[in-house]
Amino acid sequence: MNEIAQVHFCDVTVDGERWPVIGWTIATRDGTVLVDTGMVDSTPELDADWSPAIFDWDVPGLVAVVNTHLHFDHCGGNRRYAGLPPYVQRRELETAVAPSISSRMEYVTSPPSTTSPSSFRTTTAWWPAE
Repeated sequence: MNEIAQVHFCDVTVDGERWPVIGWTIATRDGTVLVDTGMVDSTPELDADWSPAIFDWDVPGLVAVVNTHLHFDHCGGNRRYAGLPPYVQRRELETAVAPSISSRMEYVTSPPSTTSPSSFRTTTAWWPAE
């Protein structure tokens, strides 16, 4: 059976309350899968709007990264794994890079917070068909 563990990447402030940003590791026979990558840094704009508290974390030995969605606090650590393309649902990537959406601060489509949109492996399912 696969072992699943929690990773607490950071906390952000939403409507005056601190919200934890959590990801997961899934240990498999082939290596570890990381679900979301949290934040590894911030910007003055993010600090002003979200007041993030970023925690140290490290997940070595990854074989895959899966992003549930492309908000800054869930995919900001993707660049730590630049040689390992992340997986994301095709519709989420299309939404994140749409002109009407990509200007919103929550979505991140370029450095420093994530890899470029062209590096994502997309699928209509959570895992690519083999």
